[in-house]
Amino acid sequence: MKRPRILTRLCAITLLCSGGYLAAQGSSQVKEMSSRPAFIDLLKRMNGVYHWNAATKSYVFDQKAELERLLTGRDDRNDLIELADCIDDLQPSNSTLNGKQVPVGIICYQALTQLIYFEPTTQTGDVAKHWPGYIKPDASQRQLKLAKRAWLKVIEAGKYSKL
Repeated sequence: MKRPRILTRLCAITLLCSGGYLAAQGSSQVKEMSSRPAFIDLLKRMNGVYHWNAATKSYVFDQKAELERLLTGRDDRNDLIELADCIDDLQPSNSTLNGKQVPVGIICYQALTQLIYFEPTTQTGDVAKHWPGYIKPDASQRQLKLAKRAWLKVIEAGKYSKL
């Protein structure tokens, strides 16, 4: 049986109103649903630049301090999963490398690695030289997908250290 249109709209309004009430009451589930995309959008809009550092032979993000400010209070497991899940997001961000926009996923990776650390090991217990979870800002789409998968496994297993 099809619901009358007015009843459907009333149900939607009720859900929206009760969602606002729950958010005001501190319901973490409603809060997460409403604030998470906005957080990723903030990362997307950051105007950072990756510079090559010859001494460390790595790229350095010039907005680490601003990113740190945005990350304050966002280090629970759900935040980490959201950041890891975003690593393969290919939408262009406002941040650049050599004058070209980097994907949002790179900024999500930057944020994640400012919150947690993982040291991969080989089967013999030695520190692994390569791990698909560590990427550079010029990572390919395939590398981003592999990094996302690697970080989600680490987070799910709880094998990371908070920074």
